[in-house]
Amino acid sequence: MTIDCVIAINKLNGFAKDGDIPWNCKEDLKWFKDVTANSVCLMGRKTYESLYKRSKNDIDILPGRKSIVISKSLDKPPPGVVSVAESIEDGIKEGYQLIKQNPTLRKISIIGGCETIYQSLDYIDTFYLSVINDMTICDTYFDVYKVVDKFQFVTSFPLSDCATLFLFKNYFTSKIKMQKKFFDSVQLYYPLK
Repeated sequence: MTIDCVIAINKLNGFAKDGDIPWNCKEDLKWFKDVTANSVCLMGRKTYESLYKRSKNDIDILPGRKSIVISKSLDKPPPGVVSVAESIEDGIKEGYQLIKQNPTLRKISIIGGCETIYQSLDYIDTFYLSVINDMTICDTYFDVYKVVDKFQFVTSFPLSDCATLFLFKNYFTSKIKMQKKFFDSVQLYYPLK
């Protein structure tokens, strides 16, 4: 199972303004919907509040996906969310449980906010970063250098005139997962004593 991160920032590294996305790029929203389809989406409380404000859907704020909010201040799942976790680690564990129970779910996608992403960097296999052709002054900025320092750039391509997608891979995390999978399978046949 993989964990990815899917976010968008503007050319100034702006992530949000007044608790919302300050640009409108339909192609990026379609990309987000496609790449997170059939995922368990982990998000912080502020990201949830922004999405809920936009969707006003008490059953499922992101249709076709299951949502978990990472928050220490929420006691119970808010509308449109399946659960609340106190930490990234707990959220990932709950996400894996949901995937085991529901065969249509295929991965975990971390979608924001910035602090949630920073705390998740050690677990992310693939990082999708859309850079929107926008220069809005925001009140929340994403530190791109945290991604560049930890992940290897793979490719980039234009989504449209309004956005360019950059793909990064964490080869160290992927290699550790492959090694663990290999050693787990070997132990089934040759138990270590």
